[in-house]
Formats: sequence, C-alpha cells, structure tokens
Amino acid sequence: MVGERLSVDRIDVVYASPLKRALETGRQVARHHRMEPIVVDDLREIEVFRDIPADRSAVDFLGQGLLLGIRERMLREKKWDVYPYSESSFDFRKRTVNAVESIIAQNEGKRVVIACHGGVINAYVGHIIGVDYDMFFRPAHCSISVVFSGQGVRALQSLNDVHHLRTNEWTLVSH
Repeated sequence: MVGERLSVDRIDVVYASPLKRALETGRQVARHHRMEPIVVDDLREIEVFRDIPADRSAVDFLGQGLLLGIRERMLREKKWDVYPYSESSFDFRKRTVNAVESIIAQNEGKRVVIACHGGVINAYVGHIIGVDYDMFFRPAHCSISVVFSGQGVRALQSLNDVHHLRTNEWTLVSH
C-alpha cells in the first residue's frame, strides 16, 4: 500500500533497513520507480535482548516476573535502557540519527524514502523535535512520516500518516 501511495510521487532514491518487513516495503516503493532500495545496516531496529545467550529465550534467561516489570517500566519511562542485555538508548539514537543524517548529506536536493522501523522513526523524529523519550508514539504499520531538510534545518511535516490506508469499510470518523 505504501508503494502504491508513493508511486505517483517523484522519488529519487530509496533506502531500507536490512530487516525483512522494512526491506520489503522499500522494495515495493522502489519498484514503482524502477530502482532497488539501498540497504543501510544502521537503519535496523533497536536490538532488545541482543546480549542474552543465543540458546536462551528472554523468558528463560530473565524470568517472567522481571519481563513484566520491564514492560511496565517501558510504558511509563519510554526509554530503551529499561531493557537489560540490550543496545543502549544512547547507542541506538546515535546509530540511527547518524544513518539518516548521512543519507540526507548524500542526497541534497533529492526526494528520499527511508523504509525503516518504529524505533528508528521515534529516534530520528525525537532528535529533530527535541523529545528525550525513546518511544514517544507508536507508528502504525505502513504509515508515512515526512521530514523536510535543507541548509542544516530539519522540519517535521507529517507524522504517522495513514490516510492512504483508508478503504470504503474504514474511515477516520466512526459513526
């Protein structure tokens, strides 16, 4: 659906996370413009529990009680640092903001699409609007957020737009 929505817009280049769902979205957008997405590893999602041994699940390693407590903290604090054995909030934001800024620097004057994940969107948007929370909103799947850039300025134009997902059965106003 995102690919179809953006098929009528001028797109100069498409970037994508290497992770499956975002990469497939990037491919769908790019195909309408006869191109392939450029994969950028640093656009991948936050690496929660990455340091837990590979042969153990988070539940087995940490216990159900701790996991429930961590989830409650995340809902209140909105910081990735509540998750033990994970990529830090600082490292995640640094990685993702640097990746997006690198894309912007390489594509001045171009219209760029970046297919990525909710954590990445929160990190970059939070950076440009000055929000310290790591996950201050939950982006809808297939939503579109738009940031304008130029002359060192970044401006959020739209956030979490899902208008292109409307169908005759679903409307923004319930009756």
